[in-house]
Amino acid sequence: LKATHIYESQLGSDPPEKTIKASKGTDDYAGLAETLFRLATAQDRLGEEVTALKLYRRSMKLYKTLFGRDSLDVAKILNRLANMKGRGGSVDKAMILFDESLRIRMLHLGSNNEEVAETLFGMGIVFEKRRDYGAAMKAYSDCLRIRSSKFGSDSMEVAQVVVNIGVVRGNKGDFEGALKSWNKALSIYRKNGLENDDTLVSTVLSHMQLANELKN
Repeated sequence: LKATHIYESQLGSDPPEKTIKASKGTDDYAGLAETLFRLATAQDRLGEEVTALKLYRRSMKLYKTLFGRDSLDVAKILNRLANMKGRGGSVDKAMILFDESLRIRMLHLGSNNEEVAETLFGMGIVFEKRRDYGAAMKAYSDCLRIRSSKFGSDSMEVAQVVVNIGVVRGNKGDFEGALKSWNKALSIYRKNGLENDDTLVSTVLSHMQLANELKN
């Protein structure tokens, strides 16, 4: 925590927009934007959400000035802001941010990219919170297609999505479908060497126990 505060104190204030645009050397300003982004991420992990939000916004303002509002760096920050808003219960604001992040990422990367999958996964979580399970399933299914292609069907990235698909099915009352998803995720975890005392495994086992109780 002390190191983080020292890091922040050395940043100073952002230069005026005209100064940035007039400068021929953008590397220093891009470096400042990246520093702000990393510091925001550190603050978020420490639970300092107010500070993290301010730093993410400062970073995004610099990236927009340097590279335009449709840059991938902007999309990266929009995704982080959306996750934070979703965690805080501001699901409508989160979805607006995710939509914009998805638009930018698909503009540059197409529809078969892990960064696009990352945004789709976050959107699935927000749709779940809205209890829009059909939209959540669509977002997760599209994410699953990309990750299966990129990482393989037995990857941890795939397991993460399959677990959430199981949650959606369970919330819809489809306990058999939920158990099928969680069994698949459990199989992937086993193949990757995870044991029962791992948090990911124990969480899935807990889900399965509850589903078995509810379906009987």
